[in-house]
Amino acid sequence: MVENANDFTKVFIEFNQWLRDTNLIDDFCNPISKFTFITCGDWDLKKVLPLQCKLNDLEIPHYMKIWINVKKSFAEHTNEWPQSQAYLMKHYGIEPIGRIHSGIDDCYNLSAIVKKMVQEGYVFKPNSRMK
Repeated sequence: MVENANDFTKVFIEFNQWLRDTNLIDDFCNPISKFTFITCGDWDLKKVLPLQCKLNDLEIPHYMKIWINVKKSFAEHTNEWPQSQAYLMKHYGIEPIGRIHSGIDDCYNLSAIVKKMVQEGYVFKPNSRMK
């Protein structure tokens, strides 16, 4: 679990290396393929990531400064604001996988929401960014 995890700097460096290994970014962290992150809210990338990078004296790569907030996308798609990921799952009749706020489980659940929206014809585009 978390207490046995590597420190943030190590994980951040390994993540960037994985992006290079999968040909998403070059050696200078410039995107070489089209990709973006999808989140359920702006908290993690707009608030937490900048604070954590500042604490660890890490520069935030450009590709992490713009993303898709699925809550905003859903609101644009349906004209109603979702309060939570649980709300979105209930709206689409998705049975939750795992534990709420478990990083990997939230990813599986968020991908199921995104699939449903795509099936309804929604075309995602970046809608959030760091200032």
